[in-house]
Amino acid sequence: MKRATAPRDSAYIAAGAFGYPESSETIRIEGRFTSSAAAHLSECLLADDQEIVHDGAGTVRVSATVLDTKELR
Repeated sequence: MKRATAPRDSAYIAAGAFGYPESSETIRIEGRFTSSAAAHLSECLLADDQEIVHDGAGTVRVSATVLDTKELR
């Protein structure tokens, strides 16, 4: 599987431009999705360290380190 690259403006997004940070800390998030629901995450990364792991049962595990924002709480 080809790994997507972050868009040029990812630094702007990573700096918290679209969120309400609770702190300057980052948190590791993990979610399980159907393969079709997670398809866009292979093109639009949540973070540079995002990992997508197919489990062979039609679902994938997506994990990434992101800013600790109000939206994630």
